[in-house]
Amino acid sequence: MAECQAMIALREVNVHISTIRRELRLLGIPRTKRKQYFSRNELRRVLWWCSEPTHPPPFVGVFGLDTALLIDIDECDVNLSDYIGQTSYETTQNMNELSGQSTRFNVVMAVDINVGVVASWVFPGDKGVHTTKEIFWYFLYAFLLPEIEGKNRVIMCDDLSCHLDQNVIELCAHQGHRILQRPEASPDFSYVESAFHRMKHVLHTRQRDIKPETFKLSIQEAIATITPEQTRHWASKCHYFVSGCEYSPYIRIPTLGQQTTN
Repeated sequence: MAECQAMIALREVNVHISTIRRELRLLGIPRTKRKQYFSRNELRRVLWWCSEPTHPPPFVGVFGLDTALLIDIDECDVNLSDYIGQTSYETTQNMNELSGQSTRFNVVMAVDINVGVVASWVFPGDKGVHTTKEIFWYFLYAFLLPEIEGKNRVIMCDDLSCHLDQNVIELCAHQGHRILQRPEASPDFSYVESAFHRMKHVLHTRQRDIKPETFKLSIQEAIATITPEQTRHWASKCHYFVSGCEYSPYIRIPTLGQQTTN
């Protein structure tokens, strides 16, 4: 596996999946191992680190990209019922009586490696409301883009359709930014996932103080506890190069001298 990754990284083979599979056969790697280690998804994950952002899809990646330019975006939902399990019976009854209060919220968050949370939006998620392409467009327009104006950033997201909507792409491009899609099924490449985990952890530690009428404020306060030091650490654990942090690359690329020696 390491040898194939190195060949891809050094451009010794064509970065097309069918070509890579042929090269693996020529290397004498057994079929069972090829199937186990070089599935289509794993190849895309490897190519994410070995392809440049200018490559056409699906081989767009972060090779050679200054990770300080990256902003990671995603969304999650937060339910009040997950945080009242150990509170009083009166609070539970009060939640049921507050029909006008939302008990479920959607959270959209954008995280910069060196700054922390640059933008977030907490909005009611009751009655089946979720992040649509219109909502995501509005989040960029009203919350994120004003914070990064003139900085030409790379906005990283998953393959959710609302993230890759043409209006979203054009909005970002108009201000000099671009959308970069992470590989499918690769939450371990997303440090915003760690930010969501931190937010929910803080809510759990404060669950005795959470009230239905102030639940949104509690979520916002939990987001505010996320620090730049934490986001830098999370990004390094997701295999991105972060200045001052230990670098743990997803793939190990040998030097040209090592390649020649072997």
